[in-house]
Amino acid sequence: MIHHDKAYLQHCLEEMKKVCESLGIVLNPKKTQIVKLTRGMTFLKTRFNLTDTGRVIRKPNKRSITVMRRKLKVFRRWVSVGKFTYLDARTSYCSWKGHLARCNSYRTIQAMDALFIGLFLIEAQVQAGGNIYL
Repeated sequence: MIHHDKAYLQHCLEEMKKVCESLGIVLNPKKTQIVKLTRGMTFLKTRFNLTDTGRVIRKPNKRSITVMRRKLKVFRRWVSVGKFTYLDARTSYCSWKGHLARCNSYRTIQAMDALFIGLFLIEAQVQAGGNIYL
């Protein structure tokens, strides 16, 4: 819920707790909080921040970036031993990159592209006939 009055939000939270309790649902106190929007929040692996001008900035969750870096390195090993093809690795990476394109993540995408090309340069050149496309 979003509202400008903190007291109203506290009242709503108490009412929600009563309804949940009557249904047998237990709310997690760590996840059910009243906070300022300027502090930002994470929802569906995306970090949302509100600026002073009212603009909403979406950034990818740092954990998902770390996980993808590790996956790319595992994909590189799998391609080397023949368990995975270069096209499978590229498809997975491009899918993740498409999801990331919805966020304000230009620098992250550039850094990940550099990592991908560094890991798969030879395979990319063979597949593309010398030109690399991501």
